[in-house]
Amino acid sequence: MLPIDTVRAAFPALSLADEGLPRVYLDAPAGTQVAGRVVQAMSHAMMDACANDGGLFRTSRAAGAIADQAIASAATFFNCADDEVIFGLNTTSLFFQMAPLIAHNWQAGDNILLMSRPGCRRRRRAGLRCASWNGIVRPLRSSWRRCPI
Repeated sequence: MLPIDTVRAAFPALSLADEGLPRVYLDAPAGTQVAGRVVQAMSHAMMDACANDGGLFRTSRAAGAIADQAIASAATFFNCADDEVIFGLNTTSLFFQMAPLIAHNWQAGDNILLMSRPGCRRRRRAGLRCASWNGIVRPLRSSWRRCPI
């Protein structure tokens, strides 16, 4: 197991303090606190390789190389082929795009369960929007605290 101090040291945001007290993050840190090496890689990409994909100029080729390396790394991590890896937008944006596909066969009178979990309001709104498109008037609301799912 990795020593916790080593792990914490890799995340610059965890060293911040407020009025001399260590800052506490309680906000699902999926993208909020990132490792210092991620910040450095993002900085490199923004300064040296920020360009549209597929161009014949240096920064476009550099951006393509970063994307190719990310795909290869993800394929290694998931033990799959490079062509099985697809990167998309953030989860909320992806859900808004996928929700109409999921809701395609919903009909008036169908029941859908919409979880009310902290941080999921936008995804819940996408479900409600799909329900209204298909004339569904009975979304079942459940609190994440009461639901074991």
